[in-house]
Amino acid sequence: MSSEYGKDYIHLGLGVNSGIRRFKEKWGAKPTLSYKMCELVPKKPLILEALGALRKLCFSDEPMKKN
Repeated sequence: MSSEYGKDYIHLGLGVNSGIRRFKEKWGAKPTLSYKMCELVPKKPLILEALGALRKLCFSDEPMKKN
């Protein structure tokens, strides 16, 4: 397919896990770029933190800002 369009290669994206990597290698893909991955796990607020934030929002003297 790549030769039909005058390309030397087709970019298949990152092999972010072993299953994807095996699939791509099966079809002749070779890794050329390194990558790093991170995961953000937001902390659920404690009930008192949530109530405090709600109190600040509801009883604040400052008008709400429009974004």
